[in-house]
Amino acid sequence: MLLVRAVALPENTQVTNSRGRWTYPQRGKSGNAAFVDQLLTEGADKISDIDGYWLGEMIGISQSDSTMMMLCNRFIPRVDDGSHRAFDELVRGMPGSPAFMPFLQLYMGPQGRFDGDRGWHAFASMSFDSNRAALLAMVLQYEPDVTNERFLKAIKAFSFDSGRKRAFDLLVEKVKPIDAGTAHAAIATFSFDSGRGSAFSTLAKPGRMDLDEGDLIRFLQLFSFDSGRINLIKQFAPTVHGEVTYKNANKLLRAFSFDSDRLTAIKIMAPRWRNLSLEERRKLAKTFSFDSGRKKALSLLSR
Repeated sequence: MLLVRAVALPENTQVTNSRGRWTYPQRGKSGNAAFVDQLLTEGADKISDIDGYWLGEMIGISQSDSTMMMLCNRFIPRVDDGSHRAFDELVRGMPGSPAFMPFLQLYMGPQGRFDGDRGWHAFASMSFDSNRAALLAMVLQYEPDVTNERFLKAIKAFSFDSGRKRAFDLLVEKVKPIDAGTAHAAIATFSFDSGRGSAFSTLAKPGRMDLDEGDLIRFLQLFSFDSGRINLIKQFAPTVHGEVTYKNANKLLRAFSFDSDRLTAIKIMAPRWRNLSLEERRKLAKTFSFDSGRKKALSLLSR
């Protein structure tokens, strides 16, 4: 490895671990890439004993998928007993390596070494959203379904809305149905209305979630602006079930900041709210600031 490092250590990512400090080259692009792989290939024939850390270091510095696969096929069965500890030792040998994701995607996944909870353990070890999303997609290939608890834990692992949304789209296909409380907690992790709205659009497909007006109100409260709230009730109003009550209708309307948006909300919810008593419908109209809005609201709520 000392000779390989001497050949393969130019410019790029600087990495420090317990056995040294070096830089990974751009994989396969340096002038010495072919020579590095040659040294690894020829040196592999002379290795009689190896641990997970040293194998991880060799894989991490490999310059091509073919050399990486040769090392994996030859040595992984010796050092990987399927435990979390064995996986962590391999990963510890290649911190920041550009070979890390190819190692997971081309060897570990297809060889069934992410069965059970091991794939989720690997997912939890990822440092960047791009790697988390790529590994999640691979792990889900081998998962027939995902629990609400695991769905929420995975979403919370992401740092940015773009990664959360990609994960959300992948996971909802495996969680059927999604509990409304879990959906609320997951979407609450998004930083911006655009991400929240996009996630709700994914959930709006028939059969994905069962919700009543109380759930809808809690969802509305996640948004910062009325535009997101309006889009939400447009998507979910047709599937809302349960008893129609003045209390919930009033809470829903008061989630909106402006009369114009309250009026739009009444237009959408009117098929349900017309089941309220005349007195309750009149009380709803009083949530409007001006007489013109109250009259329009009563007109929409008339049976």
